[in-house]
Amino acid sequence: DDFALRYILKRFHWKDYNFNIIAEASDGKEALEIINKLNIDLVITDIRMPGMDGIELISQINKQY
Repeated sequence: DDFALRYILKRFHWKDYNFNIIAEASDGKEALEIINKLNIDLVITDIRMPGMDGIELISQINKQY
């Protein structure tokens, strides 16, 4: 959810590791909606986020996938 951290993460050379950034979210609920719509291989999450924290997000991902 942290804008500055998302900016830094986007500058990382993900293509060197065969990853592409296809989405980003400002909170856990938005992230889960995106994950449900897209074929996501890697999720990087913050622990403290509004709406749904990172621990709950990981728990939901584990239940669904």
